[in-house]
Amino acid sequence: MQDKSKNNWKDFLNIKEVFKYLIKGSSQKNASSTVKAMHLINRVAIIIFLLGVIYLVVKRLI
Repeated sequence: MQDKSKNNWKDFLNIKEVFKYLIKGSSQKNASSTVKAMHLINRVAIIIFLLGVIYLVVKRLI
């Protein structure tokens, strides 16, 4: 029997958390400018990655 405290694939593949991160941002309100820049770069990278995945899926289907 699996322990409920461990993450499973459903939790790992939860896309809602990604969108929550992209919209709300970091939970740190008093972060330094370098941390804010890092989060901005992470958001851009996630968006580019998701656009690339969508492109590959559409290209494969057409």
